[in-house]
Amino acid sequence: MRLTLVASHLLGTVVIRGLMGVEPPAGLDAERLVELLEPAIRADLALGAPPKDGHRARPEDDHGR
Repeated sequence: MRLTLVASHLLGTVVIRGLMGVEPPAGLDAERLVELLEPAIRADLALGAPPKDGHRARPEDDHGR
C-alpha cells in the first residue's frame, strides 16, 4: 500500500510536470518541488505507523468519516 501511494505521487508529478507541462509544477525548480512533495511522501511511508503520542485510533472511533 505504501509503495502504491508513493508511486502515485511521483508518477502523477512526472505526468503533470514533465509530459503535460502544467504550470506551476512544470516551472518549479527541483528543490521547491521536493519541498512541496516531501510531506505527502513522508505521510505515505508512515501509513499504519502509530501516532507520536502512542495512541492508535480504532476504526470504530472514526464513526464512518
